[in-house]
Amino acid sequence: MQVANVAGRDLLVGPESFAQLRRDLSIAFVSANVRVDGEHFVERFRVYERQLDGRTVRFGVTGVTSKSRSALEQWEKTHRLEFDDAVESARSVLDEMRAVSDVQILLAELPQRALEPLVDAHGDGYDVLITSMGTESETTPLGAAPVVLSAGSRAKRLAWVNVSVREQDVEIVGGEVLGLDEKIQDDAAMAARVAEFKERLAKAAGSDEGRVSTGEATNTAGATPSKTTQSP
Repeated sequence: MQVANVAGRDLLVGPESFAQLRRDLSIAFVSANVRVDGEHFVERFRVYERQLDGRTVRFGVTGVTSKSRSALEQWEKTHRLEFDDAVESARSVLDEMRAVSDVQILLAELPQRALEPLVDAHGDGYDVLITSMGTESETTPLGAAPVVLSAGSRAKRLAWVNVSVREQDVEIVGGEVLGLDEKIQDDAAMAARVAEFKERLAKAAGSDEGRVSTGEATNTAGATPSKTTQSP
């Protein structure tokens, strides 16, 4: 299972190139706060079922992103691209997910501090936050949820966690943050796609917002922020 957040900088390639990206990648995209022409751009969240310790556990996944002015410029000729308030959008979708899932995972192109109101207002706002911004995690924290993972956005680290779920209690019982170096070879096909989209981004007028970040994804164990490598 793979699911990716739609980050503002992903949208810098424009509507046609992003549509091609979605067709090329065999992953689902989610977003709680990106709209196009007044409608939610992709699914607001997804729920996946996995068997853990002889029982079915439901993982709900949603995502939010910061606003990208350069992306707005890339879309304005053909579509109305909008970014709703990230915190309020996340709060609304997490509340909805809580009714249909056992573990709530939030993917974010925002630093943890920007999402602190979620924890202040709802102690159970999310169980796992996976962010591509802020201080990169050196280790995977263990213990009761909520847990925050930050492996960066340049596909240089991979993070994974083992989740234990008992009734309403979610606990991280194992995990690791790995540096991706020359010992782990790139997947050639994916690397070529990434290089192509990076080239398009570099040519985008006024684009100073960085990199394609479609790798903000989760696997069944937790988080796999990886783009050019094969997930283990």
